[in-house]
Amino acid sequence: VNRNGTATYIQDKYCQTATNSVNNAFDNETGMYRYYVNDEIMQLEVPSDQYEKAVQVMKDKIEQGLVPDVTDPEEALNIVKKGSVTYEQAVNIAKAGTIDSLTYDSINGAIIATKALGISFTIDYALRILQGEKKEEAIKESVMNSLQVGGKSFLIYVLSSQLAKTGAANVFTPAATAISKVLGDN
Repeated sequence: VNRNGTATYIQDKYCQTATNSVNNAFDNETGMYRYYVNDEIMQLEVPSDQYEKAVQVMKDKIEQGLVPDVTDPEEALNIVKKGSVTYEQAVNIAKAGTIDSLTYDSINGAIIATKALGISFTIDYALRILQGEKKEEAIKESVMNSLQVGGKSFLIYVLSSQLAKTGAANVFTPAATAISKVLGDN
């Protein structure tokens, strides 16, 4: 995650229970916390409805000496991060056709569409001005064209995201593999 130009490394664990979400961040063989970047401990994001229990589980792990270089159990508050969605919402986001999934994909689609809309408007407007159109007409036409581009981008994003969640995309895997073999490495 990039926050104010600084990279913050976060490990997400969305399991059915807070205990499982926290335990998933520990090595199966050694039992030690396993997520570090440049000797800095990575935050562990858990579903919002599991946060309080997850903090307690992490405190217990720290007390057991399973988090290297961390001895104060209160540091669990700095290690465990409360996610923005519950476990149930996360499950629903991963499914096609649910309200949570459509909402999530629509928000991301709107972000993508806004960028496409802005780029489209800028290029279209610049070309129209360079071709001698009046500013008012260039703005009007560029707005209309960019709204079409943004709208299409939004729809394509949402539909393709929903389709990918159905597993229907797997139908195309054999054909894509065959085509890539025919085309070769280049």
